[in-house]
Amino acid sequence: MDQESLRWLQDGQGRLPVCMWSYTTDAPLADFKLARETGEIVASDHSGGVYLLDSDGQVRSLTRLGQVAREVAISDNGAAIAVVSGPSSLSLMTRRLAFQWTRQLPDSILSLALAPYGEHVAVSLTDGWSVIYTQANKKHATFQTPRPLKHIAFLGTEPALVGAAEYGLVSKVRLDGQIQWSESLWSTVGGLSATGNGESILLAGYMHGLQMFGSDGAAAGTLMLDGTASHVGQSYHSHRIYSATLEQHLACMSKTGDLVYLLVLPEPLLKMQVTALGDAVIVGFSSGRIMKLAML
Repeated sequence: MDQESLRWLQDGQGRLPVCMWSYTTDAPLADFKLARETGEIVASDHSGGVYLLDSDGQVRSLTRLGQVAREVAISDNGAAIAVVSGPSSLSLMTRRLAFQWTRQLPDSILSLALAPYGEHVAVSLTDGWSVIYTQANKKHATFQTPRPLKHIAFLGTEPALVGAAEYGLVSKVRLDGQIQWSESLWSTVGGLSATGNGESILLAGYMHGLQMFGSDGAAAGTLMLDGTASHVGQSYHSHRIYSATLEQHLACMSKTGDLVYLLVLPEPLLKMQVTALGDAVIVGFSSGRIMKLAML
């Protein structure tokens, strides 16, 4: 990538990151996720392409599906990949992007998550039900929430997941489908992020900033940004927090909210993922460009 296209990285505030690598998919980006242990990335584009990139941004596997993989997930160890295509088709793939199984769900899929070692895959549906399957394609558990969960994520240190509805609800659920707690929200939610142990749960609450919750669901405060918080991510241990706004700002902060750097993004952000140590963030734009920004 030429220096002119990276000029925006030099115009920010604070301890600015550098671009470690950049990759552009063949068509506009649909989704991407990070494997926190291996640093690999699975990405999908609107031509039906599914890519596995290594930690240096090099393509290791590529396949073409008959339709767009609108949601993708990869286990932290990189061993399993899941994709959602069409309104309700769920597939599990190997790291070589070969299909292991595919099943049709009874309703449209809203969100997708893989357990850290790929032993379980969870999906939330538009009817308010969520389903957890085993790696062997067996139904493990189901649960229902008052509002459909738009965002779900497995925890790393216990068999549980956290989820948030687009409006009005954040919950923690055990692997057997038992809801441990649910809390009401008073804002819409653009994104969810949890540390590995679930001690810190962050929600991007748009005009309400970043809403913080503890492992017991108790509200732990709010981080207000200069803008409309639409995306959020954090390190595996609560060390670094990243947030992006609808105004195309990307902020890196300490766990107490002190600013590390602030950038103006060159185009609207589609997705972002934070490395386990929090020393880098991977940003993806609708154009298909994916970039790893790291602090040296």
